[in-house]
Amino acid sequence: MKTRRAATRIETRTWWLFVACALVPVAAFALLGFVVVSGELQRLAQERLDAAAKGYGLVILDRLQQIDGDLTQRAQLHLQTAEPEPPASITTDRAVFRVLDISRTASAASRNPHINKTLHTIRRGDATAAVVEVSVRNPQGSIRMQAEVMPDYLWNDEAVLLPGATPCVLTEEAALSCADDNNVPAHATSDELTSEWTLFLNASYGAPAWRIRVQQPRSDALGALNAFRWMLPATAMLAVTLALLFGSIFIRRSHAPLHLLTQAARRIARRDFSQPVVCESRDEYGRLTRTFNRMAGNLQNQFALQTGFARIDEIILSRAGAAEAIDSLLPQMPHMLGCNVAGVLLMESSGRIHVRLATQTGERRDDTLEVSAELMMRQGMRRLTRDAAPALFALAGIANGDLVLCAITVAGVIRGHVAASDERFGRAATQGLLGIAQRLAVAIGNDDAQQALWRQAHLDPLTGLANRLLLQRRITQAIDDARADNSHGAVIFLDLDRFKSVNDSLGHSSGDVLLRRIAERLTTHAPRNATVARFGGDEFVILLPHADEREAKEDAQRILESLADPCMLDEIHYVTHASAGIALFPHHGTDADALLKHADIALYRAKSAGRGTARLFDASMSEDIAVRLQLEQQLRDALRNGEIRAHFQPKVDASGAMVAAEALARWQDSRGAFISPALFIPVAEDTGLVTVLGESMVIQACRQLRQWRSIGLTIQHVAVNISMLQLRDPAFAPFIERTLALFGLPGDSLELEVTESLFAQDGQEAVEQLRRLARGGVRIAIDDFGTGFSSMSRLREFPITTLKIDQSFVRDLSDKARMLLKALIDVGHALHLEVVAEGVETAEQRDTLRTLGCGLMQGFLFTPALPAEEATRLLVAASVRPVSLQEAG
Repeated sequence: MKTRRAATRIETRTWWLFVACALVPVAAFALLGFVVVSGELQRLAQERLDAAAKGYGLVILDRLQQIDGDLTQRAQLHLQTAEPEPPASITTDRAVFRVLDISRTASAASRNPHINKTLHTIRRGDATAAVVEVSVRNPQGSIRMQAEVMPDYLWNDEAVLLPGATPCVLTEEAALSCADDNNVPAHATSDELTSEWTLFLNASYGAPAWRIRVQQPRSDALGALNAFRWMLPATAMLAVTLALLFGSIFIRRSHAPLHLLTQAARRIARRDFSQPVVCESRDEYGRLTRTFNRMAGNLQNQFALQTGFARIDEIILSRAGAAEAIDSLLPQMPHMLGCNVAGVLLMESSGRIHVRLATQTGERRDDTLEVSAELMMRQGMRRLTRDAAPALFALAGIANGDLVLCAITVAGVIRGHVAASDERFGRAATQGLLGIAQRLAVAIGNDDAQQALWRQAHLDPLTGLANRLLLQRRITQAIDDARADNSHGAVIFLDLDRFKSVNDSLGHSSGDVLLRRIAERLTTHAPRNATVARFGGDEFVILLPHADEREAKEDAQRILESLADPCMLDEIHYVTHASAGIALFPHHGTDADALLKHADIALYRAKSAGRGTARLFDASMSEDIAVRLQLEQQLRDALRNGEIRAHFQPKVDASGAMVAAEALARWQDSRGAFISPALFIPVAEDTGLVTVLGESMVIQACRQLRQWRSIGLTIQHVAVNISMLQLRDPAFAPFIERTLALFGLPGDSLELEVTESLFAQDGQEAVEQLRRLARGGVRIAIDDFGTGFSSMSRLREFPITTLKIDQSFVRDLSDKARMLLKALIDVGHALHLEVVAEGVETAEQRDTLRTLGCGLMQGFLFTPALPAEEATRLLVAASVRPVSLQEAG
């Protein structure tokens, strides 16, 4: 059964407006009509009543005139008759009057006839009669006739002809005649209509006027008005009802398209575009319906487009990736763009094009095609013809038409295209194609950014290997997998031997090149399932899942051998050696931190064993590390407590005079035991404590030099060894300047000893600090000259004052060694530098150096490094009597 639809609000408003427009005029016109018609009917009723009163009066007058005429005639006849008739004998055809008296008078006759009429009334019981008296005088004589008009004739009200009307004849004194009652009120009641007409009798009868009053009940007089009173509302209501009925039908039918449009709008709000609005009318509703259907079609396309855009945006925001965005978007693209075929063309690294297409019917096509790179590298939107890419058109199944392409550009680089067949391809589709391309560009850019972030977070930027974070995660996963399948694995901790010398001698750029070469070799020679990571600096870790002890050792040895192959660094064949520590899981640790710690301990043992070897961790190695950690803590305490003191080793010139000294760090702990510098200096360098240690040595050296000079000792300068870590500190040069100023010493009172590798690296900041100090007079010495990779041409560019020849050249006195030693001394002299030989322990060495022209020497032959007090006593004694070289020997 078809249900009646509810009226729309506009129908209801229109209906009520129609009701108002129908009722108000009808009511107004009905009221106005009622007022007008009522007034008119009352006027007509009053006019009828007035006419009845006048007519009644005229009838009475006519009757009186008939009677007085008859009497006049009879009177004239009586004058002509000798014997007059008696009154009783005078009769009429009707009983209209009764002659009361006839009398002749003796008055003289008149030649001109004269008639005199009078009228008066007499009372006979309850009735009033009119008496007409006629006097006639003519040549025959004079006669008077008096007749009583019969009341039934005179007051007969048949002439009134109004239903229910009551006529009355009134004088000023009394009522002459009334149909109902002689006691007539002076005024009519509210239930009656009254009309009066005055019958003037004075001219004809010399009598006072009569008032003719006619009274009629309002119900009789206004009967038509009473009928009109109920007929008018009934008729108006019937008219309004019919108007509302037909108006409602008309409104409902005329607004039916509006109801359809409302329902369609609600469906569109629910994104239901399945039912277009059907309206065959040719009026505005018809045009509105057609416009609405076109709008709905556009909205459907826009909703499909925006839904696809929203899906891509959601995927972009969720960081799911471009692949998921394309998978989600591809089936919707033909509907979004209003075409038969649409898809995405992505460029692969191989230069081929990966084509993914979808059709309106839901068919998917996926393939990788060879398409001209030049053709696919054009920016913006363009049309592609079949001749340009027949394979692409064949895959798309397009027989007629072209493809519209829009480039997907990421950071200025074309990564692919969005494609669509050109059927019904309008402005909206163009915007959709651009929107899809832009969003896919964002998704691909996000993929690139995610990959870049992943690489940044998990890969070493220099070598491209896994970093510490990724390594720890993979070690944890490998341990979990080994625990799950009851297997094992290994970690190889690898460190390059003397890598610091490469940075110091050839510079950090060469060191970076070496690290990349090492990374390539490790990746090449490590097992396929291994993870190679750069742990930091020159440290590398190789994770070997499922490897046992034998396999781990074999892999470690093979890797170490591969690293020993020479590589070119700044046109130098550099041979890399490394040491490795091996730890097995789960035997040596069940978590990443413990495993790496034990592999590092094994590495430390390998380095201690002579470098270039691999060691497997065992529990005893932890004890050595504990000793080293204890030494580090003791070093911190010693620096804080001032236990590390400067000992001074004098420098002797060719005459045997002690002219300078070198401050060397010596550590005597709280128990009085001396700790070798070979033990605590490497710890200080590894932990960064060498900066604090170096500053302490500079302060002690300057303080001691001021003390010596205060007692008259002519010590030219004191030398202090400086590490590269100190020189990289921008505050180093200002510290030296403040210290010299604090003790009131000139710049040349202090000599800073640095390794020659400083001048071969790119440490420009350190060199600038030395130049600044040299400008202030501070002496700069190259320590261990001849053992590094310094370039002779570069030595001239720096403010060097002294060359210190390493003791390894002094100990060997063979012919070739002598020639090399002489060459080193000659280089110093050629550069106008002071030459100091260190490590002089025998008289033969002393004599050889003196023969070769070495200016200053130091070593155990003269004196070891002495505490400040002993060095002072020695210097004081030497100043009293200089020690000759022969005596020193």
